[in-house]
Amino acid sequence: MVQTEDEVRGFGNFAGDVVIVEHDDGVRAIYAHLAHHGVEVQVGDAVRVGDLLGRSGMTGRTLYPHLHVHLERDGAPVALGFVGIGAPRFGVSYRAPL
Repeated sequence: MVQTEDEVRGFGNFAGDVVIVEHDDGVRAIYAHLAHHGVEVQVGDAVRVGDLLGRSGMTGRTLYPHLHVHLERDGAPVALGFVGIGAPRFGVSYRAPL
């Protein structure tokens, strides 16, 4: 675990409440726009597939609930995506498949 932000209310900063996970291969996964106080991990936690990182929400600069996910290595984007309106749903917990 590299970084978390769990104090954003409403519009706040761009990403809102966020979890950033650093993988063993140096790739960083960023999960953004989580619910206010929806982060379920702390800096320094070791996480595995299936662990709950946070709860979906609508913090940061967004007009509707969605999960913004992107991967980067050495500050350069590797992949970017988000799941739009209705999925993931506001306040619902999701886990990576085992």
